[in-house]
Amino acid sequence: MNVSFKNNILIKLRKKMSLLLIILCTSQLMLAQDSSQLYKGYVLNSVLIDDIKKGFDIDKFIKRIQDDTTFYKAFKSMSLMSYTQYNDVQFRDKNGERTSFYNSISEQTYDGTCRTMQTKNIKKSKNYFKRKKEPRFITSKFYHKLFLIDKKVCNENDIVNGKIDANENNRINQLKQLIFKPGEPISGVPGIGNKVGIFKKGRKEQYDFSLDKEMYNGEWCYVFRAKPKKKYGKRNVINYLNTWFRAKDYAIVRRNYSLSYSTLVYDFDVNMKVKLKTIGKKLIPYEVYYKGNWHFFGKKRERAEFSAILTDFR
Repeated sequence: MNVSFKNNILIKLRKKMSLLLIILCTSQLMLAQDSSQLYKGYVLNSVLIDDIKKGFDIDKFIKRIQDDTTFYKAFKSMSLMSYTQYNDVQFRDKNGERTSFYNSISEQTYDGTCRTMQTKNIKKSKNYFKRKKEPRFITSKFYHKLFLIDKKVCNENDIVNGKIDANENNRINQLKQLIFKPGEPISGVPGIGNKVGIFKKGRKEQYDFSLDKEMYNGEWCYVFRAKPKKKYGKRNVINYLNTWFRAKDYAIVRRNYSLSYSTLVYDFDVNMKVKLKTIGKKLIPYEVYYKGNWHFFGKKRERAEFSAILTDFR
């Protein structure tokens, strides 16, 4: 057998091996793609597809997401618990240098009808409060209203009727709606009211949705993710909305989301992360993190971040 003939055989073998490798790689890629499927406009992973075959109703689940009140109720339930809370609020300039801050430890005591709070280990900058100990910044005003009290408060409850409390002023309602029910339209906010309604006709088509099932903190959860399609990114307020629903009762145990928008009158870029867990029979947020950069005409720009960590529930 001459050398030329041997070389031709080797060349043919190499070509066949290369073709075989391409086929194997393509097959693996196709298998990986087949592990997720598009179903009624939602990308589903293989575990969730199996659940659908066993009777999981995706339409009812999406409806529950839209109507969910467990997230808002969890924040109201904080009023009915005793716990220790670590507070940290910081403001920065455009270069990232800290310009103002507040941190402390709060002990809330609930006796069955009323709650009181003692705050200690307070460290703050001189410009954080006004003369009458009123927070100087809008972000800190919201933080203190949501997490801190300075007097006894009685006869609260965590009853939720499917909507944000109507007895508060309109601006607070709008802010709470944006935080506690992201994805639903907000009335009365110029420019963005309908742009957060990700489930509404005409807006829903601009988003990519996916549903997964995965383990989180030792429990099976359905994970809903929404993100605007690339060409619609700047037209929408919600950059992404990811929510972990506990499979056994659909309670929210984690939510991460990002909101941003810009007009001639205002602009904002806000990120929030919230983790929740069951204490007794109540779902309670135990880690809340916020980072925001926003500006309204006539107001000084605020670049702020805060975190509230709740522990030692009793």
